[in-house]
This record gives sequence, structure tokens and C-alpha cells, in this order.
Amino acid sequence: DRARQDGGGGSAGGGEGALVENTAPAATAEDAAAAQTLKDEGNRRFVAKDFAGAALSYGRAIQLDGADAAFFSNRSACWIELAKMAAAARRAAVKGRLWRTRRRRRRPRTRRRPRRSKTRGTGASWPRTSPGQP
Repeated sequence: DRARQDGGGGSAGGGEGALVENTAPAATAEDAAAAQTLKDEGNRRFVAKDFAGAALSYGRAIQLDGADAAFFSNRSACWIELAKMAAAARRAAVKGRLWRTRRRRRRPRTRRRPRRSKTRGTGASWPRTSPGQP
């Protein structure tokens, strides 16, 4: 297995195709500083609601310094927000289809004459009982 270069997600299991994440501490002080800079960039993108870009920044920080748990949790928060946005988009698409369908059904129809009874004017009537008849 090989680690993804973009810091993206995958299956957490150890099965075939599982991703290997860097969990080792930074090799040098420069790598640790660069990882913190990438974390700050990810934080700015998260606040600006650029969740995909923030996840990439956190993923690159994880590649440099895998010992900092904040990188993993921040990237997970980005994935959660991206999932919420995808679900909201699906709901909006469904709601749009429903709205268009309802709108079609609510169009004003041409005014129709009320239906008349088939027995009206033919001499037939509903059986009526007089007060004295059984």
C-alpha cells in the first residue's frame, strides 16, 4: 500500500487498498514548522468555508508531521462539513424537483361548468319517502 499524496481519505480497515498515514513525528524542526504553517493555512481556509482546500492543507501537514493529532481531527472536521454540504445539495435537488412538480399541479385550470346530476331532467329522482310512507 502507498500513502495518498493529497491527504485524502479512504477505508480505515487494514484490508486491500487501505491507506497508510504518516504517524511519525517530524524529522526536522523545519518540517514541524512547515506543518504548523500548513495547519494555519488550513484553519484560514476552514473559516472561509473552503473545506476541500482545508482538508488538503491538513493532509499535507500530516505528511510532514504525523504525530500531531490536531491535523487528523481538523481534516476529519473538513470531511464532515463536506459531507453535510453534499447532503444539503442532494436535499436541495430533491426539493427543487418536488417544487417544480407541485407548481405544475397548481396551475390555474380553465373554469369548468359544474357537473349536473345524470338524473336531473330525466324524470327519475332519488327515492324519497314521505313522512307517512314506510
